[in-house]
Amino acid sequence: MDREILRWTRGVPKLFSTRAFCWFVAAAIVLLSGAQVAAANKKAAALPASLLAARTIYIDNQTTDGGLRNNAYLGLAKWGHLQVVDSADKADVVLILTGNAYVKPASSERPMAAPTTPGSASAAASTGAAANGSALLPNGYEAAPDGFTRLTLIEGKTGAAVWSDLSKTNTAQNAAHIIDGLREAFEQSSKTK
Repeated sequence: MDREILRWTRGVPKLFSTRAFCWFVAAAIVLLSGAQVAAANKKAAALPASLLAARTIYIDNQTTDGGLRNNAYLGLAKWGHLQVVDSADKADVVLILTGNAYVKPASSERPMAAPTTPGSASAAASTGAAANGSALLPNGYEAAPDGFTRLTLIEGKTGAAVWSDLSKTNTAQNAAHIIDGLREAFEQSSKTK
């Protein structure tokens, strides 16, 4: 006979067996994992056609970790969809890497403007906080939580932020996959077009 787990009173069964409890826990796990899978399969907003047509990219590393630029470069080279160029002026798109601190470049040919799209980080710069309540860096971009790097994709011609994501970069293995989210966004958008 099953062991007794809980005794309920007042109209609820007084005996709750271990077998019934195990079925209840299993059902709860299935329901919760189904919700997580649905959230993971939720499609992100499609990238603009001009972004999908882009062929060149410039990496602007504004983090305190110089190795992240190298990881992004290697990931982009392996992917092969976008060619990395040596200046923002030559690029169709600019990939800005930001962490929870900001490194200001010593010299620059042309300073990069912060995103100007409605609801973007620059729209909230005057208040010192992003729309979701997180802190902004001195460059106007949203800071990333510890252990993460924020990737922001800027259209080269308009300077508008068209995509942003967080990449976990707390270990060397995670940092090696820094552009996986960008690649997946391109692949999902390509499938919907």
